[in-house]
Amino acid sequence: MKKQLLLFIFTVFTIFGCAVPKEPASLRIGQFLVSEKAVEITFQHQGNKAVSKIMTYGDLTEYMTLTPGKYTVTVKINETVILEKKLGFGSKGTYTLFVCGIPSEKGKTNQTTLNNKLHNIVAGEEGITTNGNLPQLRVLNDTFESKDTEAKIRWIHAVPGLQPLSATLWNKKTNTKTSLATLSYPLASKSKGVSSGAYSLTWKLKGKQLTTVSKNVVCKPKHLYTFFVIGKRNDFVNELQVVQGVSEK
Repeated sequence: MKKQLLLFIFTVFTIFGCAVPKEPASLRIGQFLVSEKAVEITFQHQGNKAVSKIMTYGDLTEYMTLTPGKYTVTVKINETVILEKKLGFGSKGTYTLFVCGIPSEKGKTNQTTLNNKLHNIVAGEEGITTNGNLPQLRVLNDTFESKDTEAKIRWIHAVPGLQPLSATLWNKKTNTKTSLATLSYPLASKSKGVSSGAYSLTWKLKGKQLTTVSKNVVCKPKHLYTFFVIGKRNDFVNELQVVQGVSEK
């Protein structure tokens, strides 16, 4: 009798399945769309609004939990849809979604983005273009591997219309300098492993000697430091600023 009961239970679980809850994803959002107006970014999952953020230029949220799956992400300014895209977020994944570019004067939705119905999250930068400096969504994979005594650093060129930038990392303890990457808009560098300690990052226009912007950081082991180089609100090409995000392993 006991064996028959166990067999029945096993059969029920086999037929109907044993649903194992998926672990949530982690997501933060950056608003680097060049606009003096507030930007609304919403995520819809299975027809329901899952996330809604009202953000101003230069904002970067903390991480929030997100149910894994496919979402429709909509970006609005003054109730006008600027961007709309379908994105997928995997279980236990860690991501940064940011919006960048310059809205058209007519405020029309970016049709290039609308026609690209499904965006696949990849680690590489292949296929990323300026999109004519029109608004676009970028997704970064913040999952990383590092040694116990190591931190990681990466940066993103998020200034539409600006020529390529070159980044240099100065280790204040050893007084040594390392070239990070030269990037054009809107590319992201690969993450670089560094020892813990105090550093200074400087960015210059490619081939130029004059520093355009700099940032000091104290790196902790098993942390990923992401630096978004963006324009300042009132003069986004001639004057730059750096927004820092930190991800913990």
